[in-house]
Amino acid sequence: MDRIKIIVAVLGLTIAFTGCNSAKQDESVKSNNSSEAEIVTEEETNMSEHEDEPEECSETDTKDVGTNSDTSEPTFSEDDTTEQIAEKIEEKYGVDIVYGEDIRTVYEEEDETLKAEKYTDDSGIRKALAYVDEALGVFPQGLTEQLISADGSPMKIYLTGTISSDAELFEDGGIPAFANKNDTETYLSIDISPDGEINVPTVCHELTHIIDLTMTDMGTFSESKWGSLNPKGFSYTENYETYRDCEFTDKYCYASEKYFPRTLTQDADDVYFYYNYALTFAMEDRATLMEDLIVYMMWGYEIAPGLYSFPHVHDKAQYFLEAVRDSFDLNEEDVNKWQTSFEMLSAVTTDTPY
Repeated sequence: MDRIKIIVAVLGLTIAFTGCNSAKQDESVKSNNSSEAEIVTEEETNMSEHEDEPEECSETDTKDVGTNSDTSEPTFSEDDTTEQIAEKIEEKYGVDIVYGEDIRTVYEEEDETLKAEKYTDDSGIRKALAYVDEALGVFPQGLTEQLISADGSPMKIYLTGTISSDAELFEDGGIPAFANKNDTETYLSIDISPDGEINVPTVCHELTHIIDLTMTDMGTFSESKWGSLNPKGFSYTENYETYRDCEFTDKYCYASEKYFPRTLTQDADDVYFYYNYALTFAMEDRATLMEDLIVYMMWGYEIAPGLYSFPHVHDKAQYFLEAVRDSFDLNEEDVNKWQTSFEMLSAVTTDTPY
């Protein structure tokens, strides 16, 4: 995969939650002989990729399971101006936040051009800032400050309107978010418009890509080692168009689609990936693999119970976590929380009552 460009496809990656409170996923599926299945939660809530974005979290909410050691205190208050909120997040996490009229609108990539519209609605920007604050707070303290550009400047987070690509890779032309690390800049661009479906897990997914690219630059992550953890003869599709029809879904995935209860019947030793989007690129494999752990660290419940109990999935996730720990100078207490939670989730199997 071109390491300069990591794009999130609308149908494959957007994670839509119906609220910030825990909602454990039931393993039953409603079927009406249609092409889509509806996930049923304890609250009869549909958690599919196409649902409305989460209810707005309070700007002063704190997290019981969150990992960043200094997140016990609210980052900002409702009385702060939008500019003050952005400045406080920047100071807390060592990033630059760009929004409104100041965003970058054109992104020239190696084989395509992406364009972002400006989004200036103040209430929408404040809502997006709350999501960004919560997402950055999930990761170990000190990490975001080290995800810098080549010139030493902080990572930029662009809060934009609709994002489009001239490559026409996506069915409806929309891109919720994308991440990039090149010779001049490290950044996330996130569509915060009403159609963009911004939510905390999407921001976390993109941040995982930046972590990935930074470790590659540092030479602390081995693609060869990662490849050795995949099944013999496997290769990623290297595109965002054919993964839904990939033969490896039934052979090697925990589930065919995200949020679908596990219905595949492979032996435990044949499961290597979370769901079919992981088959596109190695970086998407790693980012999707972290989703269950990240959601648990944020909100205290799993979206894929038993995922880490499969030996190959466990080994891949463990290798990524070890690489992060060894690549960055991090708060040890936070790192231990991640590892302890991962070990606890690894003891959960698909047969464990949930």
